[in-house]
Amino acid sequence: TGRIHTSFNQLVTATGRLSCLPAGALVNTHRGLVGIETVRAGDVVRTCRGPRPVLAAEMTGVKPVLAITLSTGMVLRCSPEHQFRTTGRWVEASDLKPDVPLYMSFTEGSFGTSVAFRLEQTAAYRTRKTPYLPGEWSADLAELLGYAMTDGHIARSNYNGKPAQLVLSFDWPDQDLARHFAGAMERLFGRSPTYRKTRSCPVLLLSSMDVCGLIEQLGAGGTSKVIQVPPSLFFAPRDIGAAFLRGYFEGDGTTSSALSVRSVSRDMLEGVHQLLGMFGIPSSISNGSEDPRGYAPRHTLFVLGDRSKRRFLEEIGFISTKKRSQLDRRISRQGYKSTAEVLTLPSADEVLSVKAALYDSERRRDGRVSQALYVFMHRYAAGRITCTLPRAERIVTAITGAGAGVPSFLAEAVSGQYFE
Repeated sequence: TGRIHTSFNQLVTATGRLSCLPAGALVNTHRGLVGIETVRAGDVVRTCRGPRPVLAAEMTGVKPVLAITLSTGMVLRCSPEHQFRTTGRWVEASDLKPDVPLYMSFTEGSFGTSVAFRLEQTAAYRTRKTPYLPGEWSADLAELLGYAMTDGHIARSNYNGKPAQLVLSFDWPDQDLARHFAGAMERLFGRSPTYRKTRSCPVLLLSSMDVCGLIEQLGAGGTSKVIQVPPSLFFAPRDIGAAFLRGYFEGDGTTSSALSVRSVSRDMLEGVHQLLGMFGIPSSISNGSEDPRGYAPRHTLFVLGDRSKRRFLEEIGFISTKKRSQLDRRISRQGYKSTAEVLTLPSADEVLSVKAALYDSERRRDGRVSQALYVFMHRYAAGRITCTLPRAERIVTAITGAGAGVPSFLAEAVSGQYFE
């Protein structure tokens, strides 16, 4: 396992400062998401209190590793003494019990700056029809690959088995989306794809071994069961990551009942989960059930929390007007009661101790306090110990404006943008 000693903690989870994680565990640094075994002193690591420099890093040898399954569907592997923040205190991983709340954070992560990549020519030789191939990531390329990994595939040559044709599929009403990607392919490769209407759906076809080879070399090829997020995207700038997610959610994402995306590849969704986390957008993954017809189960990734949906729209968004409008309508119905942003407080006193200050800050001109606030406080007097992050933010803002002291945990939770 590897150990990082930062000036506070690492990862999106509120973790202890001497933290042992197994090789391969991803850590968010100023270079993007990297394996813990590559982190060195001087690197800047993401924490729930902002970026912190790594003071020392060491390999601790072979040690027991615990696998902690979170309610989000993700598994966190760490050493038994790895510490987590829960109900206002630090708890070692070996002492955790089922249903114990662990604090996560809505804070944004750090993005890398790497855009260049090296490719090998797939075709045996160049001709006058050989397309231009980019040598670095761009928003157009990231969007195209994100969409191609959902509603596209690569057809292979019957002659030599090499990747020969990129096929993108669209719904019948998505003419604007087809034009969008046709323009992107022309800008990227200097070639115009062929638009064709099949019996099932319209498609864009681009025949080129070199273009298809580029897609596979970047790690965006393969069948739907084995696809993964292209590894170089974890080191790419913010706009590249956003473009890839925009294309991916445009293909298989939905906003009808929740902001979610489906895939038969759980590895793919775990990579998307990591990318979203860099934007401060938490998500959960629900395993699909077996299909009686024999099809592979489809897993679903859900974006958690109202503020995450707002941030998704602002930072990532959709290409099509239809999906943008659907997400706009969903966001317009949001309030202060998002169950995905719930916090378990150390005790009800965190709220009750500021009762007088909160009443004073909300008192109307006639000297009265709203009935809703009375009911809110009564619930804590009756034993409630949970609070949503938006409520906590509203409480902190109100009592700070009234000049009163903020309880320590509420201040920590709002500063760190905690949720469970």
